[in-house]
Amino acid sequence: MPVICHGIIKYKYSFANILHDLSWLCMKNNVTIRVALELRGIPKEDWSRQKSIFKDFYAKTLKSTFPQLDFVLGRSLPDWEKLIDISDGDIIEKYSSVSNPKYIDDWFPYLYAKLNNRKNMYHLQNYNKILLIDFVNIR
Repeated sequence: MPVICHGIIKYKYSFANILHDLSWLCMKNNVTIRVALELRGIPKEDWSRQKSIFKDFYAKTLKSTFPQLDFVLGRSLPDWEKLIDISDGDIIEKYSSVSNPKYIDDWFPYLYAKLNNRKNMYHLQNYNKILLIDFVNIR
């Protein structure tokens, strides 16, 4: 079963919650979801196995069950290896917190937002409907 997290912070969020929320997002138009495998905190000798499970989860659960959703990135963190053959989501990555290699966003999300949101919004103003959210409850 997948564990939903942001960096090293794990959420109390069940697999049923994931399926429910993805079903809800299917009713919206032009939804893009960033998919990443978080390996921080996992022993390096287990990375290969985790990457294999991630690829299988994407193919058999996400893409086959929700073909109307657009998934981007498909990389593992922190080594950034591309795991699945989907778009890299350049515009999303360029202005999201993952472009900051110092992990300030994981430990101090408010500070990261205060320092970067104005600049990011300026660069994204010409794009339609881009929304980057961490720590979200979409119900």
